[in-house]
Amino acid sequence: MSPSSRPALSVRRAPHAESAFQADIDACSEVIALGDLQYIAHFTSGVFDFATEAGDSLERGPAAEEARYRTGRQLSLSVTELDMCCQPLDSGPLIRVVVEGDTGALFHYVKLAGQVFFGMTQEGSGAIRRADQQIADLATKAARRLGAAPMNWGGFGRWERSDEFGAAYEPAPAQAPPSPRVFAGRRSVPNAVTQACEAALSSADIHYVGIYRMGEPEWYADILEAPELSSFFQRVTPQRRRAGYAELIRQVYLHSRGLTHLLEIVHSTRLSTLVLDVARGAIYVMPVGRDDYLVAVTLAQSQVERAHIRLRALFEQVSQLGAAGG
Repeated sequence: MSPSSRPALSVRRAPHAESAFQADIDACSEVIALGDLQYIAHFTSGVFDFATEAGDSLERGPAAEEARYRTGRQLSLSVTELDMCCQPLDSGPLIRVVVEGDTGALFHYVKLAGQVFFGMTQEGSGAIRRADQQIADLATKAARRLGAAPMNWGGFGRWERSDEFGAAYEPAPAQAPPSPRVFAGRRSVPNAVTQACEAALSSADIHYVGIYRMGEPEWYADILEAPELSSFFQRVTPQRRRAGYAELIRQVYLHSRGLTHLLEIVHSTRLSTLVLDVARGAIYVMPVGRDDYLVAVTLAQSQVERAHIRLRALFEQVSQLGAAGG
């Protein structure tokens, strides 16, 4: 982007956000200048510290500024409640949440315990992916300034650099193709849909996939009991994980209307994807109908982005086939 086309920047800071926050403010301003994100705010224990904004592409005035601040606060409250549901999974806390709409997205990144970056973009899918990676880079640099280890938000870490995050995840060799465990609910799901979902399961990335309706599982399949995945279950059983995923999706359903309402700030009218990125893996929720959701899980943090890419392809299949059954 040429200097003449870069967005005009403005910074709002709370009275307490003095020199200790300046490096983060400067880093956020550099990200805003790239043009994919229009707003990044920083909160400590729910208290607003500062915000950097693209001044020429956002609505101005105290009411608009308050609406952006309030959206960040409300998203943090939802993330806190969803994080509580993630605790029984033994996969670590929520470190990154992406609420993607049809015309923009909201991002919630945990920089360190108690401190978060909240970002928003009003752009489409290509900009959403770039913005996501830009906040991950921002959080990585911010953590390093404080001598903390980066969390590999989104699995975006460059694994060829062994000093960054360690070796990339490689599942133990399978002695035989994993046999999925399948659950079928009271309402049937078309065979073509279930076959496509089962085919997406892989020890390398997607380990659980299902169709949920109004927060309840209609059908799911997983390979959580595959021997090559056994190291993920040192403190929790596969059955406990399954129950945990079901409870988490119930809570997501309860929050779905509120999350959709938050997306109005980026002019979106519907929720298209929710990414719940925990410290070790991620849970993905993608609406495929009015009350139907495609849900998938990866257990490996380094595979979070790869699993998401593969899930997008599965989503296209499921959408064309129709998730609703008789």
